[in-house]
This record gives sequence, structure tokens and C-alpha cells, in this order.
Amino acid sequence: MEAQAQYTRLDPNCAVSRRDLYREFTTEPLFSDAATEYRFEVPVFYRVSGCRVRLDNVGLYTYGKYGPADWQYSRDLGGLYVVYQLPEGAPSFEGYDVLHKNAQCEWFFRLSTARSRLGNISKLLSCKNDGAYLLVNDLVGKVVEIDFSDSGIEKPGWDGYWKKFDKGWKPCTGRWGTKFEELCTEPPRFIPFKMEGRECVIYPGCTE
Repeated sequence: MEAQAQYTRLDPNCAVSRRDLYREFTTEPLFSDAATEYRFEVPVFYRVSGCRVRLDNVGLYTYGKYGPADWQYSRDLGGLYVVYQLPEGAPSFEGYDVLHKNAQCEWFFRLSTARSRLGNISKLLSCKNDGAYLLVNDLVGKVVEIDFSDSGIEKPGWDGYWKKFDKGWKPCTGRWGTKFEELCTEPPRFIPFKMEGRECVIYPGCTE
């Protein structure tokens, strides 16, 4: 996890640089199958160059790793947004000090187009419910708690580019017949791909 807090000037006439309106919160990278806890203490107000600034939003970056190689990771962006009125149906603190959310993450797979790993399976992380709206006058001393879980669901990154079979998914090549995934034709034609150093024809099992 990483967080980036953005602030807004309470006095529009204050001379504050754009850089002074951002604060970053990082942790040591730790990828583990075990549950891991991250905590960031984000100031709601602070002074910079004699000006008082107030929290406007917090970007929450969630990282996931899906393989042993350095490049086999992805991140998703959620956020906390400070508003003057909550959107309809948005949860609130309602007199409590903690707002709890449950976020579910899933992976979208595709064939990499990067030259160094061309044709290898790469994945994108996507998380839902990994953010919240917070009332501007109800922030100080509050805790937003987000539990992340892996849904175990994996889907193709592009609709119509992979065809589903009983044992998994196969990437199509289309009318152009390239080595990149394309929209499936009828009848479909398929291309091999690489996964963990192996030549494969179906994901996730590699061979049929």
C-alpha cells in the first residue's frame, strides 16, 4: 500500500506551491500470502508558509504481485474523497470513530506487448469498494478501515479477445493473424503464449 494526500488552501490568496499541497505515505514493500496490515496517519490540517491547508483527497495505491519476476506486479488506485455532502447511499461515520469498508480485488490477464516479455501473460489488478466519501467537517480523529480480499476471479483483460473452454481460456488471433491477441473470429483461431518460461496454449493450465 501507498497513499498520497492532496490538500487545498483555505485562503486562496496564500502563496503555496503545488508541491506543498501533497504528502506521500509509503511502507516497505511486502508481498505475502499472509494477511498484512498497513496504517497511515494523515493530517487533516497543517500549515505551510504561514498558510492553513485542509485535506482534499487521499489516493490509495494497492499493489499485488502475481509471479516471482520483478515485473510481475500491478497496482490499483482507490481513494478517500472529502465532500460537503455525501452521495446518496454512501456510508458515514454516524457518530462512530471508525468507518469500515470491504474491498474485493480480482485480476485481469492479457498478453504483454513489452519487448522484454512479449507474448507473456501479464495481469492487471482491479479492486472494488477500495475508497470512501468523507464529510469535510467530520474528519479529525476518525479512522477509515479497509479490508482487502482476493476474490479468486480472473478474467481476460479485453472482452472478445479470449475464448472460454472447460479447462480455461485461449487467446485469439483475428483477421490480421498477428502474434498479438485480437478479436476472435468465427471460427476462432488461437495463438500460443508464454507463462513462467513455458510455451502454453490455454490459461491457467498451460497445456490441455
